[in-house]
Amino acid sequence: MYLELDRFQGIVPLLLAALVVLASIGVILFLRKRQIERQLTVLREQFADAIESIPEGFVLCDAQDRLLVCNERYRRMYPGIWDLAVPGTPFVEVARAFFQTYSIIGTENREEEALAARMAHHYHPGPPFEHELRDGRRIRITERRTRSGGTVGIHADITDVRKTQERLYHLANHDPLTGLPNRGYGQACLEQTLARARQRNSRFAVLYLDLDRFKLINDTLGHQAGDELLQAVASRLKGHLREKDLLARLGGDEFMVLLEDVDSLCAAAYAERLIDALSPPFQIEGHEVRVATSVGIAHFPDDGSDIETLMRNADAASYYAKSQGTNSYCLYTPDLAAKVFQHL
Repeated sequence: MYLELDRFQGIVPLLLAALVVLASIGVILFLRKRQIERQLTVLREQFADAIESIPEGFVLCDAQDRLLVCNERYRRMYPGIWDLAVPGTPFVEVARAFFQTYSIIGTENREEEALAARMAHHYHPGPPFEHELRDGRRIRITERRTRSGGTVGIHADITDVRKTQERLYHLANHDPLTGLPNRGYGQACLEQTLARARQRNSRFAVLYLDLDRFKLINDTLGHQAGDELLQAVASRLKGHLREKDLLARLGGDEFMVLLEDVDSLCAAAYAERLIDALSPPFQIEGHEVRVATSVGIAHFPDDGSDIETLMRNADAASYYAKSQGTNSYCLYTPDLAAKVFQHL
């Protein structure tokens, strides 16, 4: 009896020591857990701050293509699908709601086809692509697959960038006074027309218009009146051409008209129409101003096989028309260049 009591009394300190150790381990684990929770909280806050600081729309999906997280910018870009921009929503539902809510130029009446193409890109991301919305916005979307099999997407509103690019492109290719295509853009269009004509074995005509006595009007009424007259002339000429015809200002008082799929008789009829269009007087700064024009016509392929030759021959024809009197036109002929040279 005493022996067993002695043995029990010898075990008590060991039990107490074990309890102290277990209690210490429990405290350590509890404190470590609290520390990890605080660290996770900090990391979550840092992650949230990071995605909210992204100026573009940010969306992250898991390997099952369910939405994990998106930032406020993404939700504000698409307020019509705000309710679906929550964790757990299948991405296909978000995409379908997007096509149903926002009208995208080029996808009218074929939303399911557009949705299928969108999901194919989502599953196998490629280069960035753009959506042009009916509300005027341009959205560029970049998607990448994550190492865990999910998808991260960046949605950027590039409306202002595209408008700036389009404005710069317009300024580089159009005459600032009349708004017509300038010489460089006109020649580029002529090159394209030439390539199409060769491919289709078709014809086209180049009309070279030169206003008569324009310098006299400039010197008499001033350059501001001359600029106003050029704008009025451009407006009248545009009103007497087909939608597919090109009217360009080459510089000064010279204009070019490009007519596709026309023969000599048709081009001559157009020349007469344009001359008649400019015959009525213009009201410029309280003055009645009349202008006349000389038109030279060159055809592809009869009068040249490249744009330099065609424009040179149309110019020569207009010069010869001017030498014969105002408000006249002239078709280029092989012997006309010699007549112009002799006249010069």
